[in-house]
Amino acid sequence: MSSLILEDVDRAVETPIPRARRRRFWLVWWLWGIFGTVFSMRGVPDGTWLAVALLLTSPFWALFAVWPILWLRDRLRAKRFWAESVSVVLAGSPSSSAEAQGEKAEPEEDIALPVVVGQSGVLVPVVGWMSAFPTIDEARLAALGVKGVPAETFAGVHLASFNAEDLIETFLADNALRASDCPGASVDDLLCAQRWCASLKLAIDRSHAA
Repeated sequence: MSSLILEDVDRAVETPIPRARRRRFWLVWWLWGIFGTVFSMRGVPDGTWLAVALLLTSPFWALFAVWPILWLRDRLRAKRFWAESVSVVLAGSPSSSAEAQGEKAEPEEDIALPVVVGQSGVLVPVVGWMSAFPTIDEARLAALGVKGVPAETFAGVHLASFNAEDLIETFLADNALRASDCPGASVDDLLCAQRWCASLKLAIDRSHAA
């Protein structure tokens, strides 16, 4: 997966500040409230030097004052937007069709696609899917029963996607998907899509169990 694709998805999906980062910001806020007061006032002989000390540390005090406002704004914003985070699901690439036929094949990289984790499910952006499996386009997926999710369907998600559950159901069905079921798609893309959807299902199951 190109880093540019992940950046494009990040820009096209509005999400709140991650919980771990909010915790770190609150920790820094609390520490500055304690130690910043000590650094600003320690050894100050009179009001003039106190004013100088406060002036020198004013950028930090401004951030100290602004952070609770930014936190409140982020919490209100999080209620409006559907997406909670943008993550990457990684899967090992299966043996290619060339290797299956006894031919020497170039080593393949692992399969990595961005996914949008939302309040009521997971979306797989079309731009990420097409970069990994170019022969399994929207038309072929529609023929398999996977309907696209247009941009703006969910608040804050400004790009077209596929529903993760639909992809998992299609590519991990009891009857293995074959090339004849998806005319025009390459065998390698089908194998890689099946492997990646298995990793996607595992990631979703783990998140539900957590």
